[in-house]
Amino acid sequence: MREWLAAWEPLLIGAAREQGVSWAELAPALGVASRQAAERRHLRLNPHSADLPDMTGEELENSNPTLAGQVAHISATTDQLRDEHKTRTQ
Repeated sequence: MREWLAAWEPLLIGAAREQGVSWAELAPALGVASRQAAERRHLRLNPHSADLPDMTGEELENSNPTLAGQVAHISATTDQLRDEHKTRTQ
């Protein structure tokens, strides 16, 4: 289970960042104290993330439909969690 979750963490962080969540907002969820620590953790888990070319959703769908589906699911879940958080904090 731990390995499965570890594999998802970089994808979830990436999806959250694509949705506009800041490193400072991610830090508490990752259990770290600062935005810098959150970014370092992401880079440690996914060291080549800064080297990957930008890919559109359509390009990802064409090259890896399974991954594209997983990313879409993560994005939808991230949106739902953000909406729930906003509702609770209002």
